[in-house]
Amino acid sequence: MAVIGGGAAGMVAAWGQTRPYDQVVFACHANNALEPLANPTPAEKKCLKTFQFVSNRSICHRDPTLMPGRKGSWASWNCHYKTERANGGQHMTVNYYLNSLHKADRTDPVFLTISPHHEPAPGTVIKEYDWSHVLFNKKSVTLKKTC
Repeated sequence: MAVIGGGAAGMVAAWGQTRPYDQVVFACHANNALEPLANPTPAEKKCLKTFQFVSNRSICHRDPTLMPGRKGSWASWNCHYKTERANGGQHMTVNYYLNSLHKADRTDPVFLTISPHHEPAPGTVIKEYDWSHVLFNKKSVTLKKTC
């Protein structure tokens, strides 16, 4: 797929058929929006390449030690901040309590942890994922308003 440039909006399918549209909207991150543009303008290139991204590691697991200490405090989303001694910055871990989010049976808890402070216990990991997302900071908020 490619978006037709030169003031015209449209898409060219993989089999070569062109479909004109008044507008094309990409529901994706900036780094994924540049590739389908047939002839991006200098402003589009500058804007879409300026966003910064961070990598994250996510682990689907059954280890409750990554959750708050008191089970009564477990929510669907649990954030934990830890100050890093080396640089004084903060490391944030997010734990999703999937049983709560999906209203599933809670007798066998399943969690999704993003950027864990420590590894889940051996034998509790179901699957691991690596992904990236926009770094939300003052610069990205300004870019979002001006691009």
